[in-house]
Amino acid sequence: MRRLVFAVALAASVAISTAAGASTTLSQQNNSDVFDGGGHATVSNISNRSDIRASAGGFRLTDGTNKFVAWCLDVLDYLSLPGKYDFTIAPFTNREVLSPTKIGNIQSLFDNNYSDAMLINNNESAGFQMALWELIYETGNVFDVRNGEWSATAATTAVNYANSFLGNLGASASQHFNLTFYQSLDPRNGYGQNLVSATPVPLPATAGLLAFGLLGLFGLAGRRKLAGARS
Repeated sequence: MRRLVFAVALAASVAISTAAGASTTLSQQNNSDVFDGGGHATVSNISNRSDIRASAGGFRLTDGTNKFVAWCLDVLDYLSLPGKYDFTIAPFTNREVLSPTKIGNIQSLFDNNYSDAMLINNNESAGFQMALWELIYETGNVFDVRNGEWSATAATTAVNYANSFLGNLGASASQHFNLTFYQSLDPRNGYGQNLVSATPVPLPATAGLLAFGLLGLFGLAGRRKLAGARS
């Protein structure tokens, strides 16, 4: 797979539903299972280290009012819940800094692949999580969770899903998601994973934005014609 690079304007491509710098406490929806019965699978040999293993999948979390699914963007630290988090539009200042290119790739990964159906499938959920880690940590010229500077071992089907998701980067997406980045405020070294969640943009809203843009173009063209007739 060829590596795809996306430079984006953060204000346009990543919408944060809560004011930057606002804090919240995140907890598990189910105290005995952070996945709450949803899809997940074991991933090992992360970054070619045999001592690192993780359960990869979407975390079912709550802020006390809203329930949502969040994904790990910080595989080398432990998830510690309940935990205090900041909403941020500049992820992250505590650990891995995400460049505009990385954020654009994460946005494309969600827009081209994300669905509720994958949340109940072990291999799809694990594959999507591995694809996110690949986008964050890979420094080589290709995205492939089996090889490169960052790699991992998992069930063959999960790995195939991950690379399939990565192969869709840059495709024409039929959906769009607003991303919310959560930065851990846990002061302990090695604890508090940074996270991301996604909220779908309703199709009518997307269509309305497109229609508004087209009307603006037609209006500008009309004003130019009028100005030309008067001169």
